[in-house]
Amino acid sequence: ELEYLKEYGSLLEDHLRQTVLDHIPEAWQALDEPHMIDQPDYKGYHFWLVKEPIEVDEVEQDVGTCLVAKYSTLRDLMK
Repeated sequence: ELEYLKEYGSLLEDHLRQTVLDHIPEAWQALDEPHMIDQPDYKGYHFWLVKEPIEVDEVEQDVGTCLVAKYSTLRDLMK
């Protein structure tokens, strides 16, 4: 399985280089610089998967429910 993952990763990297990275300026080709790592949008909406029953805006949400809600609304419920 480890060999499969290594080969898959190599094939994916080659594919991305041929289809995207080789066609953009060299300065944009490195994707691992610290300033490129994005932060979550704490003021925006996110998809949430409910893992234990919760109440949101006075509505009970069951396990397995998928919600779209502001991070600030559910922040205190995350554990």
